[in-house]
Order: sequence, then structure tokens, then C-alpha cells
Amino acid sequence: MVKYNEENADLNTFGGRLLYLMKKKNLTQKDLAEKIGVTERTVWRYVNNKSFPGFESINYISDALNVSTDYLLDSIKSKFPEESQYYEVCGIVRKNGEKWSEKQVNDLINILCRLL
Repeated sequence: MVKYNEENADLNTFGGRLLYLMKKKNLTQKDLAEKIGVTERTVWRYVNNKSFPGFESINYISDALNVSTDYLLDSIKSKFPEESQYYEVCGIVRKNGEKWSEKQVNDLINILCRLL
């Protein structure tokens, strides 16, 4: 489990933002995993920026942390302009998402994250 401290919190990454919000809510990775229906290892991957959650998981995370999805993702969008292309593609996928399985969406997101 990653221990939170002010010096290692990088709020410019999704993982850093997630870790910060978890700390504010006094949630461990295990706690969050149980709340959003994933494994503790999956939350570890999110916190360590090794993986990025799919659309459905982003919604579960924002509900569990009582923040909007925009708030949860805002630090990434505003700090890294090159990632705006990622969000543009995500918007396209979201509009056509009913044609894609959750696995297909997550696979595409993971591919896009590796390209950034």
C-alpha cells in the first residue's frame, strides 16, 4: 500500500489526485477497492499511474469520494495539454460507447495512456 504524505503527492497526475482524495476521506486502497468493486491491486495501479480506470470506474470512484468526475479529472486536463487529445478520444468513445464492451473501452484507454 502506498503511504500518503505531502511530499509525495503529485496532484498533477490522476494517481496523485486519487491518493490525495483517498487521504481526505481516510480511505485505504482496500477500502476504495471494496467501494468501487475492483481489487486492491487495481486501485494500487491507479494510484501509481500504472493503469487508468474506465468510464464506469471513474463514476464509481467519484461517487465513493463524493466528488464530480470533472473535479477528479480536472488536474490532468488542465496541467497536460497533450492529454487533451486523450479526452477528446474518450468523448468520441463515450458517444459511441454503447457499441463497445467495457473491456474494449478499457483496452482502448490503456493503449491511449501508454501513448501519452
